[in-house]
Amino acid sequence: MTLTGLAVMVWWLCARAGAGELQTVLRLLPSLSKPWLATAVMLEVLFTYSQSLLFKTIYGALGFHVPVWRLFIITLVSRFVGHVVPLGTAATVVTFVSTAKREGLPARVSSIANALFYFFDYAGFGLFVAYTLAFLKFSGLLPSVFGILLTAILILIAAGVTVLSLALKNPGAVVSVSRVLANVAARIPGWVGRKSSDALRSIHSVEPVATRVRDSFTQPKTLVTVMASSFAITLTDVLILYSVVRAAGIRIGFGGLNAAFTMGTVAALLSFIPNGIGVYVVSLWSALTYMGLDSVIAGSVALVYRAVTFWLPTLAGLVALKYVGDRRHQSGGKGKRVFVI
Repeated sequence: MTLTGLAVMVWWLCARAGAGELQTVLRLLPSLSKPWLATAVMLEVLFTYSQSLLFKTIYGALGFHVPVWRLFIITLVSRFVGHVVPLGTAATVVTFVSTAKREGLPARVSSIANALFYFFDYAGFGLFVAYTLAFLKFSGLLPSVFGILLTAILILIAAGVTVLSLALKNPGAVVSVSRVLANVAARIPGWVGRKSSDALRSIHSVEPVATRVRDSFTQPKTLVTVMASSFAITLTDVLILYSVVRAAGIRIGFGGLNAAFTMGTVAALLSFIPNGIGVYVVSLWSALTYMGLDSVIAGSVALVYRAVTFWLPTLAGLVALKYVGDRRHQSGGKGKRVFVI
């Protein structure tokens, strides 16, 4: 699927190059404002920090204290692997869990932390989707297809929020449902049945974990931190795009900018190609053009934005690999497992 995405981008760029537009885009890149590009890079660092802060808060809710700078490194490493192998988010999660395990964090806890992370991340993204839907609707710019897609994504996010809220409110019900599903799956021959049987034996641990998370998220400080960091993840992404647009010497309102970002992101997500390789540049280029930017400028912005948000963190993750190891010290304190790593 990754090759499919690259093929889409190559086809698109070649089509543009036929009209001489791609050459113009490439010639425009050196003239972009360096201070604004530096701002975009700094915002990308803030983006990763927001992810790390969300992870730190979730781990804290699960009873583990992990320094945010170590989570920053683990996040970079997991993004690096997720970017270079054709598995996308799945590879990112597996790498995060395995790297965190090397640092002394139990794999089961890290798996739960990742599930909660993506839940809150997409919940925060849902706010921007809702804003985009309203902005495009009232400005008369909403394409019918995207109206359906944005509405469908909002419904899915709302359903996920409802299910998790009910699950946290009734941990016993979670255990009961999980036990029924595991019993059914355990009857399946082969690998699935064996793994389901193993899960069935440890399913009793789900209720105390769910209870701990529920109690932690009812605390105002934890709730505010989770909501703020979740919101900041998507906000910094939009601000990076804003900085790159300003680097091209263009001003565009936040509503239009957010709409372009959201439409480009949704199109890449729905392509089902890991990390939107190839597709993201094409979709963002098209979305920016739709929002009124000149196609040459939109192409330059899309290419630079993708370089800052995808390829730059990939290189940073490669460097971060040298800082991941077994150097850790574990100690207990006040009822919490504290990891100083």
